[in-house]
Amino acid sequence: MIPASPLVTVAPDGAENIALHTRANALATQLNLPLGSHGQFVLTVTVTHLELRLENDRGLPVFCDLSKIDVKSSVGRSLKQPLAKALGIKRRSDPPLRVLDACAGWGEDAWLMLGLGCCVQAIERHPIMAVLLEDTLMRAVEGDPQLASRVTVTSADAITQMQAGTLERPDIVYLDPMFPTGRKTAPKKKLRVIRELVGDDPDTTDLFEAAKQIAGRRVVVKRPPKAPFLAGATPVVSHRGKGVRYDVYPQL
Repeated sequence: MIPASPLVTVAPDGAENIALHTRANALATQLNLPLGSHGQFVLTVTVTHLELRLENDRGLPVFCDLSKIDVKSSVGRSLKQPLAKALGIKRRSDPPLRVLDACAGWGEDAWLMLGLGCCVQAIERHPIMAVLLEDTLMRAVEGDPQLASRVTVTSADAITQMQAGTLERPDIVYLDPMFPTGRKTAPKKKLRVIRELVGDDPDTTDLFEAAKQIAGRRVVVKRPPKAPFLAGATPVVSHRGKGVRYDVYPQL
């Protein structure tokens, strides 16, 4: 169940740019949102990307630039990193894993998994986040047809899609539901904005159960290091990264 969104409007960044106006109009129609530059969030169409501008916020607008996340150096592509271990990637010569990223958000984890050689279907159920996700990933793979061929973005409820059996069976279902509140460290602005826009994820147990039904090899759940296990299920193994934990549930 998607919580009611706060007031969101759509606006072009530039009064004289006809192309930006055209895209803003199309997005407003697609998302059933009003046009205008006044709202709690303003989905803004710029020359280079989509971004969220926050009302009464003197800081920078919010968007994601995946080019700043290293997936090309030997370190960025290392199979020794916790995410690669959690996915079960042992050799780059193996066939690409098919990953269903069921809570794709800004697409940062999808981008990391693409860098590890996976084919990724990124699903985001909040329609505004879904268009931001698609814009983010398409910018990241622009000019690289091989990389672009390994990623798709779907605006849908992952639980409904998995339960309906309409998705191609993935090797891995990757879950990154909203982190629990009450953490000692303040969340980064992009994560805070997601929570303000989307709300919490009250149906994580249903998400986990649906993932177990469709995953061919394993379900991987991203959690804060000290957070309880999702749905109370004990993983077979956990791989700890910087500020996160990847819990692994193999399909036995």
